[in-house]
Amino acid sequence: MEMPDLPPAQKRIEERRALKFWVDHCHFLEEKLSQANAENLQLTKIIKTWMPEVMSARSEDYFAAGWLAELDTELPKMDLDIHNAATILGEIPTYWDGNSDPETNTTWRIYS
Repeated sequence: MEMPDLPPAQKRIEERRALKFWVDHCHFLEEKLSQANAENLQLTKIIKTWMPEVMSARSEDYFAAGWLAELDTELPKMDLDIHNAATILGEIPTYWDGNSDPETNTTWRIYS
């Protein structure tokens, strides 16, 4: 940083002050990013728990049937919410029996 009007000692003080500002600013941004990542993990977990149940309910609504064999490929074409949620997760349920815990008893595949 060029400061031609200041004596050398004052230039060093100003350079240190500017450097400290940017170091503090970077620490602040790192903290914000860490908080956002923690919130993102929590939201992702909620979506992953929600997906099998919502897909099952929408299968009933659209097809008047339980979980269809091709539900993981057909439902995202018809329902933007399902497509968006699968895109966020990067995966989509291929089967859930409708009775067990959706968090532990769901089969998933990569969604692209």
